[in-house]
Amino acid sequence: METSTYDTAAPAGKYLFLEIGGDRFGIEILRIHEVNGTQALQRVPGLPGQAIGALATRGRQLPVVDLAPRLGVISQVDDWEQYVVIVEIDHHGERALAGLLVDRVIDVRQLQIGQIEAPARDDDGLLAGWAGSDDRRAALLDTDRLLSTENLDLLLEAVAAVR
Repeated sequence: METSTYDTAAPAGKYLFLEIGGDRFGIEILRIHEVNGTQALQRVPGLPGQAIGALATRGRQLPVVDLAPRLGVISQVDDWEQYVVIVEIDHHGERALAGLLVDRVIDVRQLQIGQIEAPARDDDGLLAGWAGSDDRRAALLDTDRLLSTENLDLLLEAVAAVR
């Protein structure tokens, strides 16, 4: 069965490439606010979805989501080796910040239009495209779709209470 692709792919530009569970992913650099270690990550039990806690940065508490289960992979590193990538997410027409737990940060690369393939129509909406060669392909993530609006509302409310 042949899968069709969307008409548009992720935009050309710089991407931060990272690894989760041995798989490579990319996030448009314009969406990256900062990258932190996990030393300041405060685990909070009972958060919805794949949320694992809060990270205090620049005077704010930000929700942190474990991307491994969200993407259907298993983390292959210890907690202390992981990173939290703070990204901007569209939330009710405004920008909200959230942390994404990843195994490894690889590098930043410039991608041209011809280097980006549109995602297949049968993906779950998390992908903005594909980049790279067959032996080292990377899935380009759509940060706005990683968290639902309802889930982000709950997370922002829950981490606001964390001290």
